[in-house]
Amino acid sequence: MKRLIRKSWYTLTEAADYLTQNSQGDAEVTTSDVLQLAMDGEITLSIRITQAGTTLLPFAELAPGDLLAPETELSKKLREGNPSHPLSDVLCFERGSFNPIFLGNGCIYTGVWDIAFIGSGERFFGMLWDISKLPDAPSLDRLDSTIPKLPYPFEAGLNLIASDRGFALSVPIQAMPEGSYLGAGISALSQLLTEDSTNTEHHEYPPQLETLTLAWRKNWKNADPTDRSTCPKKESVKDWLMGQGFSAKNADAGATIIKPQWATDKGW
Repeated sequence: MKRLIRKSWYTLTEAADYLTQNSQGDAEVTTSDVLQLAMDGEITLSIRITQAGTTLLPFAELAPGDLLAPETELSKKLREGNPSHPLSDVLCFERGSFNPIFLGNGCIYTGVWDIAFIGSGERFFGMLWDISKLPDAPSLDRLDSTIPKLPYPFEAGLNLIASDRGFALSVPIQAMPEGSYLGAGISALSQLLTEDSTNTEHHEYPPQLETLTLAWRKNWKNADPTDRSTCPKKESVKDWLMGQGFSAKNADAGATIIKPQWATDKGW
């Protein structure tokens, strides 16, 4: 296998090759493996936009938040005043939370945008993983050429976060501009190759974030947007979080944070 030059960002195929070349053992790392790592929340994947979009998309300016007091007065007013905006809630990403301080609409610009795992991100990775397992699986590097091949509808917008963490966009897959590539940054790949890096990183996470991720998987991962009976009641989510050590106030906030936007829109 030809050695890859060191870059700041790699496409999905290049990321798999990079991990193969730099990990111990002879096993080949595949794009399916990288997608599975993303599904498990072990690596942050991103989208590189090479051509600016022209479609107006839900947009939020962000400020770092506090998981123990996740909603500021400003973000609460924005959420209550813009209940249908998909970025009106506190956004959990990697090891922190982010509060919206301005909501509007804007076009996606060129650069690298990280995909938020909680919410539609995990489902998106799962769909691409399904495609990667097909006998004649296409390349998943270029999203705008992969989109028509999705095996079932995916209408939810992906929450994409700018590299400086100052902005986020909610982008339906079909609205990805031409020249949209899926991959990973060198920092995300390097963390996987560092001995015990995953465990070290997780030990550094605020425990509340780990618990919120688990709560989302337990309560919302398999919820059907067309079937109310598959969706949890807020009180049951709060009770579970309190059983994990959350205070009543933080459990109420946590249950709101992990609730998908579509459920909020339906009043569920």
